[in-house]
Amino acid sequence: MIQELLLWPEKLRQGAALAEQAVQQNSALLLARYEKIAFVGMGGSGIAGRIFKTLLDQHTTLTSLVIDSPVVPACIDEKTLTFVVSYSGNTWESLDAFATLAKRNVPLVALSHGGLLRAYATKTGVMHVALPTALQPRTALGLFMGFFWQLFQYRGVAGLAEMMHDWQAITKELLPRLSDKAFFAQPLSLLAPVDIFHVWGVSDHSASAAYRGATQFNENAKIQTAYASFPELAHNLLVGFERFATRPVVFWYGGMLQSENMHRAIQSLHSILHDSGVDLYKVPVFGDTFGSQFFSMILWTDFASFYLGQQRGVDTQRVRIIEELKQQQQSNGIFVEV
Repeated sequence: MIQELLLWPEKLRQGAALAEQAVQQNSALLLARYEKIAFVGMGGSGIAGRIFKTLLDQHTTLTSLVIDSPVVPACIDEKTLTFVVSYSGNTWESLDAFATLAKRNVPLVALSHGGLLRAYATKTGVMHVALPTALQPRTALGLFMGFFWQLFQYRGVAGLAEMMHDWQAITKELLPRLSDKAFFAQPLSLLAPVDIFHVWGVSDHSASAAYRGATQFNENAKIQTAYASFPELAHNLLVGFERFATRPVVFWYGGMLQSENMHRAIQSLHSILHDSGVDLYKVPVFGDTFGSQFFSMILWTDFASFYLGQQRGVDTQRVRIIEELKQQQQSNGIFVEV
């Protein structure tokens, strides 16, 4: 797994190259004007859509949506460029959504390593982008990020021009440090005695990075995580911190430029948590731009979750319970017809 994490720079480049090739092959579809952008996907494949929705919301007035369900909203129509993402190509929820979208004649792009999604795309005449091999769907995130960065730069989204440079620069700076387990001594110490902890981010800023963090800690370290986003969590999810038997641990994903009101609200929250006896760990951020700080948290989490998995003595690669669930679903006869 650690060798896979060190491939982040190469995967970003591979993803960008895939987008260049895709635009050369089908510029009419990919560069046309659309009112909306939609990302359909589940799990590690779906997180790429969450991340790019965050970036698009920062840099464009386009409406962007994330669909993490087999049920497709009625607003996804012929004016919506829609990406169906499934690394395996066999995720039933994404295949179900693809079938609905194909029948609606929505402008579609399918991304997968292979599987049924590639077959269905061929059958329906939908553009398919073949992804290179990755160890697990969650380790393909660099491919997706490179692909969407390059594609949306071609589409003229302002603010993306320097983002790949920032990502590569942060990767070059951080990989030597992240490769040293000692760099993670404090967070590993906080998590050593617990079986569940909280992962919080800021809505429309770091929330998608925090969600990626929650899933990485869950899948790599086999530890339960409770994800929530601020400021919503401050209205409904704090009362449980008034009384507890085990000292809670909260990992905070923030660091990006905030409005003055948001900054003060976050300070107030952190003070309340401290006074309540909560262990609050602020995930470190690096860089001085939104894109670099955002990406540094993703990169940090990949390594932190790997080292936590080592500390817990678990298999950091396999996700046995998810594999068993998929087998059970197949046994129960889930079938998608396109």
